[in-house]
Amino acid sequence: MQKYAEAARAGARPPCPTLRIALLACVASTLLLVALRSRAQDITRSVSPEPARSAAHLTSREYWSSGRVRLFAAGVVDVGASARGRLLLGYGKPHWTWGGFEFEAASTSDAAITAVRARIALVVADVGLAYRRTFAYRRTWIDREQGYTDGDLEGSPKARYHSLDLDVWGLIPAGSGFVQWEVEAVRLYGIPRNTDIYEEWLRAPVRPAWTTDTRLAYAYTFYHGRAAVGAMAEWLWLGGRGSLYRIGPLLSYAFTPHWEATLLLTTPVSSPDELNFFTGLYGTVRVRWKFASGERASIFR
Repeated sequence: MQKYAEAARAGARPPCPTLRIALLACVASTLLLVALRSRAQDITRSVSPEPARSAAHLTSREYWSSGRVRLFAAGVVDVGASARGRLLLGYGKPHWTWGGFEFEAASTSDAAITAVRARIALVVADVGLAYRRTFAYRRTWIDREQGYTDGDLEGSPKARYHSLDLDVWGLIPAGSGFVQWEVEAVRLYGIPRNTDIYEEWLRAPVRPAWTTDTRLAYAYTFYHGRAAVGAMAEWLWLGGRGSLYRIGPLLSYAFTPHWEATLLLTTPVSSPDELNFFTGLYGTVRVRWKFASGERASIFR
């Protein structure tokens, strides 16, 4: 009290204890904030790469099934026997369970294809309905006969046609692997009367307007579900020309949830036609990259 009185007599304002405490608290808070911010930056630098490393060690199923339900844009790019790209716009978990639309463009050495598809992807089954345009590079309309050779398929004018494709497919866990099944119905349009067409999508000469394809495969999985080895059998109804049966191997390996490689090749074992090996071959050899908006890890890993 004497100190305050002397200060008052000297004309000076006595120091306020409350102000002094507030100033000390402000300084302490500032120092604490700086220390906490520095610590947070250290933690962020050490932890931020971790989600990408963790994602790279997840299987594709684990990674995509654990994603958030959301509106998204996603993509699938295939490079190999064909160049193929798909843009996905939908709601749900991309590349897992979702509904929406796909916009597709693809090219092989034989044809170019564009398609718009409405799709619902569920856990054990996918359903897609597509409008497709096909532009053949080498093949033309075929005068109807009982069977065909490669020479019957090529010529001018080059075939241009469109179709509606209904596709239902899925996976069923079975033993140490999975059963893959698919049923596809194709309605062809724009085909001249009394002609057949080499259907570039199904890779077989078919008779308009309807044709169907049924595929069944079993694959054994190993290496924590990243690798699969199996075989596929295929029955293609040629739209009034009889049936085509093909079988062949199925191999796949997922390097990360974003990158995978696949080999699927089925060759005819029974057919009304006498085509060379590559003309009658169905399948693909590809490397696939898939990604989606809103991911928690780098889309390049």
